[in-house]
Amino acid sequence: MRILLVGGSSGGHIYPLVAVWEALRRMEPQAQALAVCSQKESDADMLRAAGLPYAQIPVVHLSLSLPVTFLRAMKKAQDILSGFQPDVIFSKGGAVSAPVCYAAHRMHIPIVLHESDAVSGRANRLVARWADVVCRGFPIPSVRSPLSVFTGNPIRRHITEGSREKGLRLTGLTGDRPILLVLGGSQGARAINEVIARRLDELLAIGDIVHLTGPGKETGVERKGYWARPFVHNELPDVYALVTLAVSRAGAGFISELAANGIPNVLVPIRGVAHDHQQWNAEAVARKNACVLLAEESLDTTLVPTINALIADETKRADLSKHIGEFFQPDAAKNIATIVVAVGNGQTPQPGVT
Repeated sequence: MRILLVGGSSGGHIYPLVAVWEALRRMEPQAQALAVCSQKESDADMLRAAGLPYAQIPVVHLSLSLPVTFLRAMKKAQDILSGFQPDVIFSKGGAVSAPVCYAAHRMHIPIVLHESDAVSGRANRLVARWADVVCRGFPIPSVRSPLSVFTGNPIRRHITEGSREKGLRLTGLTGDRPILLVLGGSQGARAINEVIARRLDELLAIGDIVHLTGPGKETGVERKGYWARPFVHNELPDVYALVTLAVSRAGAGFISELAANGIPNVLVPIRGVAHDHQQWNAEAVARKNACVLLAEESLDTTLVPTINALIADETKRADLSKHIGEFFQPDAAKNIATIVVAVGNGQTPQPGVT
């Protein structure tokens, strides 16, 4: 079976592609894959690290030139599809997926779409019209489709297999103090980074800090007990294994990874991006008492007292850990892979399969 995987522009799209491909490879050892991503170097880096062959196409943005840029991207997508000749498309969504899936639809290639978030953006609403099956990451309807299945959000298999000892060696921290992970997503979060830099003395009085700033968003600060990097890839499970508490954006991918590791967390969603999906995600998690939700605009005054209170309250952290763990669907990647194989073989999966 030949499977084309499409998604890009952030780790929230690329990492689930990798997770589903890992499950597909276990299920269909002879399967061949090609990933299609955006032209961002970070997309290529993540796919190379996973050993996935890839092709890149331009992302189509809303503008006056949309018809022209969409047609150009679709022509590139047609060339890729004609060359690879996939049996099925697995789309993680985002702007890069729309021209690929439209070209696939015109070429009568079946499509399986996965919607990670609690609300769909424009591209996924469009792709859902052509998809044979829509898989949902949240147990709420986020997109209209004749066949919509709750599968959960896939994570890479090794993400729960980290080593605290390796994490301590990586960061140079002793492990004698609480450790706060600050995670702005694969692209980083400048607003969170700025608050961390301003409040660093107060935060270091509470515990040590591991800060994944995002590429090009480094703080330039060097302090004892403060370990910062733009991002980590294969070492991320070891980082998860050593932290006491996390502060994170509210992308579905990282929420799922925090859930898989049972990490108590503070979510700071970015507002006004892609149908405000991070706010929807964070509110869905907060309704289950699985996070502390803070607004970015008040973060400068709320972050330190919130962290201080949570570090001091082991019972509250345990409660958050328990409830965030309920968002983890351990068989999500397998569930999706089963659907992809069925659709690729011309079968119609039943909603009850997952």
